[in-house]
Amino acid sequence: MNRMMSGRHTRAAFTLIELLVVIGIIAILAAMLLPAVSKSKQQATKISCVNNLAQLNLSFRMYLDENQDMVPPRVSQNFWTSRIYDGYKNIKLLVCPNDGPNPATWGTPTSQFPADGRPRSYFMNGWDDYLQGTLSAADLANFFNNNYSGQMMKTTVINHPSDTVFIGEKITDKIDYYMDLLEQETSGAVGNDLFRMERSRHNGSGQHSISGGSNYAIADGSVRFVKFNQILWPENLWAITPAGRTHFAVQP
Repeated sequence: MNRMMSGRHTRAAFTLIELLVVIGIIAILAAMLLPAVSKSKQQATKISCVNNLAQLNLSFRMYLDENQDMVPPRVSQNFWTSRIYDGYKNIKLLVCPNDGPNPATWGTPTSQFPADGRPRSYFMNGWDDYLQGTLSAADLANFFNNNYSGQMMKTTVINHPSDTVFIGEKITDKIDYYMDLLEQETSGAVGNDLFRMERSRHNGSGQHSISGGSNYAIADGSVRFVKFNQILWPENLWAITPAGRTHFAVQP
């Protein structure tokens, strides 16, 4: 019995130093892996946003085909989100996964206009530079007040469809349905492109991060990621007239 007992060895527990070393190694590995995991998650939400915009852009194509290529009118209900609803049918597509949980909007959803007033990450081009040159001052004022009943613009007038934004990403707490180059802020400054558009929702470190960018549905039917400092310079890709693209350009 004594020989049997003497042949057994007990394993001492980990020492404090050994535990600290193990914890340190785990912490280092976690620090190395977390940025990669975060980057992968950002890429996934970016791709999901691209898919949302692709479906909305396709829905717009369907609407245009059924309405003589005329863009949706600007009225106080039955907004563009409801007018193209038959093309996408899923309200969740109006929200970018990388946006806040309840992005602002306005209007009231009804059975007739199901997408009015729903949380929304995107807004549509307001075509301001073109309409400024084709509408009277009174009609342009009615247009901005969502009360213009005249003929709308046809997309055939877009000079650079492969480089013109149709739908873009708005700042989370903004309610706008349209991105207006001519809308005046309370501060007196002009242009939603500077004050209501989200230019850095993806791959950046904040709203004004020049390392990031946002997704845009383009007038030719494509969807593109454009960096923060390239959407407004050297040409403003929201403008559709040659003069407007340079006049509204903003150097970063």
